[in-house]
Amino acid sequence: MIAKRYQKILKNELHHTAYLLLNLMVISLQLLKQVKLDVLAESLPLPILLDSRRRKIRRFLRLNHWTIETIWFPCVTALLEEMFNPNDRIYIAIDRTSLKLP
Repeated sequence: MIAKRYQKILKNELHHTAYLLLNLMVISLQLLKQVKLDVLAESLPLPILLDSRRRKIRRFLRLNHWTIETIWFPCVTALLEEMFNPNDRIYIAIDRTSLKLP
């Protein structure tokens, strides 16, 4: 299940069907504990062929919504706002060893 603090952000950024697919994928990944496309496609409870499920997952993960600005920054901001007071000073360390810029 997706944490409640992220649900509002994801609902605002994703279409309803994409949000539902994300929920199904998260639940399946939590049960399977494997991040393999084939295993995930087999476990999704969708009434379509296995190849169609694979393509659906690939298309979903390629959506333009999956950017740092639209999804990840708002999620991190919501997490930090919940954990710290507005006047607290926090330090965030970012590991850039595997960061690839366009």
